[in-house]
Amino acid sequence: MDWPKSVYIAGFAGVAVGLGGALVFTKSTQTSLPAASSAPRGNESIAQLTSALEGLTSQLTSMQECLNKLEQAMREREACRRESMVAGDGLNLPADRYDGSRFSLVSGAQSDAFDTAEEDNLVSTDEDEDALDSQVGKPKSLDSFLDDIDNLHAKKENMAATQAEVLQLLTARYDENPNQWQIMWRLARAHKNLSDLAKAENNTEERKRLIYAGVDHAKGALDANEDSWQAHQWYAIMLGLTSDFEATQTKIQNGTLFKKHVDRAIELNSSDYSLYHLLAQWCYAVAGLTWIERNAAKMLYGEPPTSSYQEALSNFMSAEDLYTGAWKNNKLMVAKCYYAQSMYSECRAWLEKAKACPIITEEDRTSEVEIDALLLRT
Repeated sequence: MDWPKSVYIAGFAGVAVGLGGALVFTKSTQTSLPAASSAPRGNESIAQLTSALEGLTSQLTSMQECLNKLEQAMREREACRRESMVAGDGLNLPADRYDGSRFSLVSGAQSDAFDTAEEDNLVSTDEDEDALDSQVGKPKSLDSFLDDIDNLHAKKENMAATQAEVLQLLTARYDENPNQWQIMWRLARAHKNLSDLAKAENNTEERKRLIYAGVDHAKGALDANEDSWQAHQWYAIMLGLTSDFEATQTKIQNGTLFKKHVDRAIELNSSDYSLYHLLAQWCYAVAGLTWIERNAAKMLYGEPPTSSYQEALSNFMSAEDLYTGAWKNNKLMVAKCYYAQSMYSECRAWLEKAKACPIITEEDRTSEVEIDALLLRT
């Protein structure tokens, strides 16, 4: 039987069904009692009234079964929502991050699946219930999950909560299967982003913890897939970040590994702008090595690594050519390469370009301070 939409609404509202409710229900289904003026009399009248009441009782029974199915469906839906919100526990993240409409948190089950169905079809047939059972708890595909993660990672508003959410979701997936390199390098990226926020808050211990956890995840990704350019990229990035906490000898060793993995990443993907930026950063750092650092490298390797500000500039410009947006830090580094070569007019021109870029990330804020300082010296 096809019940009218008003019945579903009443069912969701928890309306009790009594004799009066049954009369309203029968009216809405265009089933009416005999008119009073034409009602029969005597035993015939009693028999017909009894028959009518039996019909109402049957309809009430059917309606109650319908409502029971609706209540069961709602309970299943609420269970999905509660499970989905478990992933946010412990981080004090805003509740709207877990509303189920933008992002499915548990095994990819869409908690708003019922919202997309027409209300007139909410009463499940046996076939519908089987289909529903097959969807609840169905794991989201890895590709779909990673797309959601990358989209969430790209959001710039409410950075602390967003990046903490990314880490939480990736960690949950990693705990289910610790052998997926696609998850591991993204975990390294998430730790790096949160370490930047810790740095902005002068929380050195938390930053250190996040960086070394990121190194472990990046190394895991590399061990799982040596042909992943992202694994090479993020292992290099995380190694580079450890330089703030290591002695000179370890810094130099890590610097050699950094260059090795950036070079390999470029071999695997020569069109990614960020890889040229990383290579340029290495060149810039090597060009600026102090006498002590060069001699320490000589003792370790016989010959210290070599590069120049011109080589660094060439790679920063390659990154600039490949990236079509406004990259404040890369433009700043171009300016610094010109400054190191005493090319002050070029330096100032690029500082002004960098200054014109909007401030969006924590890196942008740090770059802005350096831009202002360097403008005063050119």
